[in-house]
Amino acid sequence: MLTIPDSCVENGIESIPEFFAGKSVFITGGTGFLGKVIIEKILYSCPQVENVYILVREKKKIAAQDRMKALFDCPVFNRLREERPEDLQKIVPIAGDIVAPNLGINAEDEELLMEKVSVVIHSAATVRFNEPLKVALGINVEGTRKVLNLCHRMKNVKLYPPPMDLEKAYELAKDLNGEITQQSLSESLVNDLHGDIPTAIVRPSIAIGKGYCKTIIGDKNNILDVIPVDYVSNAILYEEE
Repeated sequence: MLTIPDSCVENGIESIPEFFAGKSVFITGGTGFLGKVIIEKILYSCPQVENVYILVREKKKIAAQDRMKALFDCPVFNRLREERPEDLQKIVPIAGDIVAPNLGINAEDEELLMEKVSVVIHSAATVRFNEPLKVALGINVEGTRKVLNLCHRMKNVKLYPPPMDLEKAYELAKDLNGEITQQSLSESLVNDLHGDIPTAIVRPSIAIGKGYCKTIIGDKNNILDVIPVDYVSNAILYEEE
């Protein structure tokens, strides 16, 4: 999910770099596989973007700031390090957790986001296909609800059919003790709660692109439902323009 201001239409923005010029972005899931590609694409292709704020949680007792150091070492940022290393300073970590109340963001950082952010890209989610429904709802659905609540408080943000009713999904999770796996339900929540925030949902196939997997064993008559990760990141930014 990403949210965009109406100004791109009203002001006749001609290109994606022009749209991002002078704006700040808030990203969840930024330390994940797709998130890192999106961040690099924004910084490299939109040199006049102001800042990219990333929700970062402590992981295995590694502080958010230390996780950022590992992020900068990722090969996806090689061309930025070589050509415009100063642009990496635009990445600002926001300590928090998608499952915590109010995303675990402290009052000072929340005020910063509400004042500065114009674009929100929410990509934090569990990607385990066998995740118990109760766990998946807590991360994917309730996490989305918290991001939407934050979007509604942001001063500069002007923010398809679900597989089942959201309330029914919660009933199933309660009755079956999480023994069934999740279906994609966050779209239903976004559809119900985005209000007057212009919103786009990008739900790609599995994104791949590290180059490690040279062959895949399978039936030649089957369709391999995957997509290169750069196609996904480009499509997300194009949706905003």
